[in-house]
Amino acid sequence: IFKSFIKIDYRVENKDIFIDLKKNVNGMYLKLSERNGKSRNTVLIPATGIERLRAVLDDVINISSSHAKIK
Repeated sequence: IFKSFIKIDYRVENKDIFIDLKKNVNGMYLKLSERNGKSRNTVLIPATGIERLRAVLDDVINISSSHAKIK
């Protein structure tokens, strides 16, 4: 049995981004997908890794914001 808790879709430039928080018999996981034309790529992250992903994304956002201000 699969259950979806969160489903968010949005577009960035020419890519469609899909974020899903799901649960199956093995547990909860985050599914990140991007579609560019006909190709689709997906990454599955176990729930135990979501907080670490958030910390890494916070670092990336801080660095990219700093570089954007320099230009």
